[in-house]
Amino acid sequence: LGDLMRILILVEVYPPSRGGIETVTQAVARAWAAAGHQVEVVTRTPAQPAADAEDTALGIRVRRGAGLRQRLASWWWADAVLHSHLSLANAGLLALLPGRTLVWIHTYIPKSGIQARLKRLILHMHRTICISDAVAEGLPVLAQRRPPCYRADLFPGSAAAPTARDRNLVFVGRLVSDKGCDLVIETVAALAARGLPADLTIIGGGPEEPALRAQAERLGVVDRITWLGAQPPEHVAAELARHHVLVTPSRWAEPFGVVPLEALACGCVPVVTSGGGMATAVGSCGIAVPNGDGAALTAAVAGLLADPGRRAALLRGAQSHCARFRPEVVAAELLEVLIGRVREAGPAS
Repeated sequence: LGDLMRILILVEVYPPSRGGIETVTQAVARAWAAAGHQVEVVTRTPAQPAADAEDTALGIRVRRGAGLRQRLASWWWADAVLHSHLSLANAGLLALLPGRTLVWIHTYIPKSGIQARLKRLILHMHRTICISDAVAEGLPVLAQRRPPCYRADLFPGSAAAPTARDRNLVFVGRLVSDKGCDLVIETVAALAARGLPADLTIIGGGPEEPALRAQAERLGVVDRITWLGAQPPEHVAAELARHHVLVTPSRWAEPFGVVPLEALACGCVPVVTSGGGMATAVGSCGIAVPNGDGAALTAAVAGLLADPGRRAALLRGAQSHCARFRPEVVAAELLEVLIGRVREAGPAS
């Protein structure tokens, strides 16, 4: 095995689609390409004009909607294969073939159903990586823990406060019930009733937006909320840098939390939920409250807004904490696992 490798990444979703899987996969692919490895990405996400121009310039080959023949060719071309969030639709029968394969779990596997059984079979065949203890606890195999990364090139590596941090609360995410944006709006109303500062910026879109706007109207806090819709990462970074507190009260047990990491990198204190992997993502630099507990959420947010010293104390270690999740660090750790798997498998047949 030489110093440089041919790495195939199989991923269901990839930019320009937006989300944690897309962000992390592209960041790792670019880190590997920057280190001199040959990287190919096979995805089901359709292209938009010029969507792959930057990846191509970095030496990454992105294949979108590739048929079975092309995917087979890519499989045998690679020294190592990474499933970024195991998807039967994207990997298909490839996952059942012999080869130098690593499975990177990006979310939980269902406990019942045909797809769940097939995924669990694949896990027993290949090396498994998961992104947090919360994910590992639900797997039927032993898994190595390797956290995901955030886009350190877009989100500042320093937690130093900007000159104009003029907004209080921000929510970033899809507007679906699992993400708990309604709990943030309730918190704004509770703070306003106490005469406390309670402005909120909502970044993201989704099917629950009409219901959330109606909730804000009903609670009398319409004038306290700014709705920005979905935004590109650089605009999200700019907004995080002007807010004091990120509120991410997911109702479900999130596997990890890339957005809270991005907030920390921008000097914005995250309030997350304790069930799942988000508390791991923020470490001692944020506050975790029980999932679905609106009273605890309101108390945590009120305490942070009233105490600049506490916000500063939480952010004191943010720069060193975020350094652990930079793309080059995470990519190097994943590469060590890939190399180990290739060596175990021996020469390709």
